[in-house]
Amino acid sequence: MNISNTKIDPISILKTQKLSGSYLDTDETTGVSDRLTISDRASAIQAAKQHISKLPCVRADKVDAFRNMVTDGSYKTSPHDVASAIFDAAGNSGKAIED
Repeated sequence: MNISNTKIDPISILKTQKLSGSYLDTDETTGVSDRLTISDRASAIQAAKQHISKLPCVRADKVDAFRNMVTDGSYKTSPHDVASAIFDAAGNSGKAIED
C-alpha cells in the first residue's frame, strides 16, 4: 500500500478515530476523497491488545501462595521433576534424565 500526495497522516487517524468504522476526508482544494476503513478483525485485535496491556505482569496472588508454601515447608518437589521441566523448557524430551 502506498499513500502519497495526501495531507492525511494514517497513523494519526488510527489514533484519533474510533476502533471500528470508517473515516472519510475530502480535500477542499481538489475535491478528492480519502477513505480509511478499519476491519472488525483489526478492531478486535486492538481491543485485545489494550486489555492485555492492562493486566499485571506478575500474578501476585500466585507468587504469595508459593512464597507461603516455601516458608512453611509445605512446597515439595523432586529433583527429577525439576530437571525434567528444565529439559522440557529447553526443547529436549528429558529422556537423558535417569531415575
